[in-house]
Amino acid sequence: MNHQNNSPIPEAIQQQDGLVESLKAKLDRERTPVERFADSAARMVGNMRFAIANFLWFAVWIILNIEVIPGLKPFDAYPFSFLTMAVSLEAIFLSIFVLISENRSAAVSELREEVDVQMDIIMEYEITRLASMVNAILEKLDIESPVKDDLDFMLKPLDIEKIEDGLKRQVMQK
Repeated sequence: MNHQNNSPIPEAIQQQDGLVESLKAKLDRERTPVERFADSAARMVGNMRFAIANFLWFAVWIILNIEVIPGLKPFDAYPFSFLTMAVSLEAIFLSIFVLISENRSAAVSELREEVDVQMDIIMEYEITRLASMVNAILEKLDIESPVKDDLDFMLKPLDIEKIEDGLKRQVMQK
């Protein structure tokens, strides 16, 4: 069954002759060193161990600096200016790393959504072609189908612009 079709969709389908690699895995390999570091930092600080370690670190710091241990001179007396600065810097850098990681994650999600939309369009095209073939078979065999109206509806071309406009209106109303 080798017929000429000018549509780019069958060609796009034919190009996928091997196993499809995970989009996320492919994008993970293409990360810059800064993105790798940011992802690692976000993973490291996004768990209870990090929260507990911070709590213990701050508790020890405060205990060492409130003169409850005889003979130990505070190195950052109340109001703990150095600790405040260190915590502020930690918060700034952690926020930056988390934002870098989240921005990258959002970009991957957007790309995945775009791929999903493209695949949906390809599947719609394939289903329409199958419906067309079924319709041709029914006509050739002169068979009256109880789902003829449904089949006729399925054979109508997909109006992507109309769908996009409808989605835009729905999004704008929210």
